[in-house]
Amino acid sequence: MPDFAYLTIGLAVGSLLTCIALYKAAPGMMLIEDTIDLSIEDALSKLEKAATNMGWIVPKVHMISESVKNAGYDVRPVAVLELCHPKLAGMMLNDEKGRRIAPMMPCRVALYENADGTITVSRMNSGMMSKMFGGIIASGMDEAADQNEEIFASILGK
Repeated sequence: MPDFAYLTIGLAVGSLLTCIALYKAAPGMMLIEDTIDLSIEDALSKLEKAATNMGWIVPKVHMISESVKNAGYDVRPVAVLELCHPKLAGMMLNDEKGRRIAPMMPCRVALYENADGTITVSRMNSGMMSKMFGGIIASGMDEAADQNEEIFASILGK
């Protein structure tokens, strides 16, 4: 078999293996999860306080488990907290290309109870996600991700 055939087969197999690896790794890279030693209520209170102290607003707290319970399903407690920094949001939404990030706004963090009673805080890995967009979106999401991690430090003990 000619050398270029081996090269072609090697590139094809290498590309396939790379795609498989990315497919398997992507979900774990897109989310950040930490277990905390607080109740959901205490965590929400601390997050809201830390956020407002840093100039963020909390447009809404969704008690998802309550909404689901009202529809006839019994699930463990789940809350979703919305976080918005008007300056960062305005910067991205004022930009024609930046506006496409609107479906991911405001930043959200989920708090949920696990089967063993522990509480997990889960959020999108905005820092990693920002790299895929570039431009004004990347700079806005990077700054938001950094500030969000400072907010989350209030419940993570970091």
